[in-house]
Amino acid sequence: MKLRIPINKITLKHHFTYNLWKYILLVIVSIFFVDIVYSTTAYRSPEDKRIDIYIQGAISNQSDIDDLFEEMRIDFLPEVEVIRSAFLLSGSQDDMYAAQQLTTYLAVGEGDLYLLEAEDFKRYAAQGVFIDLSQAIEDGILNTKGIDLSSGYVAIQEYDMEKDRVVIGGEKRLYGIPAASLDGLLSEFGIFNQDLFIAMTVFNGNDENVLRFFNELINRTHRESSENQLVVEGLKP
Repeated sequence: MKLRIPINKITLKHHFTYNLWKYILLVIVSIFFVDIVYSTTAYRSPEDKRIDIYIQGAISNQSDIDDLFEEMRIDFLPEVEVIRSAFLLSGSQDDMYAAQQLTTYLAVGEGDLYLLEAEDFKRYAAQGVFIDLSQAIEDGILNTKGIDLSSGYVAIQEYDMEKDRVVIGGEKRLYGIPAASLDGLLSEFGIFNQDLFIAMTVFNGNDENVLRFFNELINRTHRESSENQLVVEGLKP
């Protein structure tokens, strides 16, 4: 003999009273599973077909800078599939979350270019995270004419075996371009550039395209003085 329970409002109410949590859990697990499957199977552009730039600090309009990057990609880097911007928290060394976020990205080898505040730039440049840009400038790959590069030089940290501690030593090298001369970053995109440096990671895996993008970004945002601009336009009185 089978016991049959009729399905009606009372039995349904009783059922969901004691079993609703199971349905909620099932939905959560399903969403998590779908997200994992999508994350592991979704197409991701290979390293030589993408450029990632991480920008520290606030920006007034990210869509404008993303539009610029897409325009640059189409005009100068059509072989690149995507140029992606990401924004980092801005904070002092005492801000644990901001410091942890930046350290994590660098530790796992994320990003091709970083636009960092002076303190963070110099600290990680001294640790060998960024490439020396001197050769690219000498070869004419990066056009830095009219930009004061002096503050972008940093000495690498070295380990002193005798003193058993890390020390700053060796010749200073150019690891970053001071963004203070790139006034277009502020005027067009609201990036407060006075204390920022642009640096290129040693693990970018795409030197040629990243340098081309880097150079075009400098060209697009470097504003010459009014007098020089008049000379260029042939308008100087």
